[in-house]
Amino acid sequence: MFYSGSYGGNDAYERLNDPKIGPTISLVARIGQAFVDSPAIAECKKQSATRGTMTLTVSLDSTARRFKTSASGPLADTATGKCIRAAAEALLATFSIPAEVSSMAELPIPVQVP
Repeated sequence: MFYSGSYGGNDAYERLNDPKIGPTISLVARIGQAFVDSPAIAECKKQSATRGTMTLTVSLDSTARRFKTSASGPLADTATGKCIRAAAEALLATFSIPAEVSSMAELPIPVQVP
């Protein structure tokens, strides 16, 4: 992904093999951070009496220019899993997809419910 980089002092840089993927990388990073910071997802976890895991997979429907989600794992079909998936879908609906982003690899997001 990167072909060079330098770190140290007050300066740091990285150069991408393909600078065209920069907007996609930025979008993926923003999605990941939004999931971590989401009050709605946190509330779903808090209200759950069930412990376990699930994986939300986010993908881009490049024709419709919107995100799709799927869920798998032990909690996927439980009330908690459905709550988390609905919260994730609402969160993803708030994202605008930059025109430069024409595709995106599936993004699996592991979810642990304490």
